[in-house]
Amino acid sequence: MRFGAARLPHATRLHNMIEDFFLRVAVLPWDSDAAQQYGRLRATLEREGQPMGNLDAMIGAHALALGAVLVSNDHAFARIKKLKVVDWTKPRH
Repeated sequence: MRFGAARLPHATRLHNMIEDFFLRVAVLPWDSDAAQQYGRLRATLEREGQPMGNLDAMIGAHALALGAVLVSNDHAFARIKKLKVVDWTKPRH
């Protein structure tokens, strides 16, 4: 999010909205459990011939390490076995 905002330096409202968002959510630290998950995940995906961008793999690995649900509409995350993903663009029943 901050990268996208940095690409638009004059979008003051967007910058303020992003900073407000980060005040309202917990940002969890990247730790050795996440790093271990990342190593295994990246190796598995490459072995299966389905490599993923490093940042997406890091996001998925972090969620796996935490046992967290990843909220995204990026279908690439469906390739990560055992990752719980909720598509935020679809209504929940």
